[in-house]
Amino acid sequence: MKYIFPRQFGLHNVFTSKIDPRDTALPFKDYTLREKEIQQVLQRQSSKRGISRAKIDDMKLHVPKRLRGEPISLVNKLRKLNKKCSYIELLRHYCPVEVE
Repeated sequence: MKYIFPRQFGLHNVFTSKIDPRDTALPFKDYTLREKEIQQVLQRQSSKRGISRAKIDDMKLHVPKRLRGEPISLVNKLRKLNKKCSYIELLRHYCPVEVE
């Protein structure tokens, strides 16, 4: 859910955050791998609250109230459908490679 709703978890997002020119020369940041950023946010939150390292794992499970219930089931459904979809077959069907 942190990849789909980054703003709700305090992560960098394309709409409200500014790009650091030291990170990338592109107009938008690459959001494919966010694990390092997620760890930094968790450590920052734990140091503000005075939480020990052992409790950081519990913080990973925290979901904001507005994302509980129906949004969680929709995200789970999306993940399940994504696993079932054969992207290779879609690519072969819509973008066939002709062999000469």
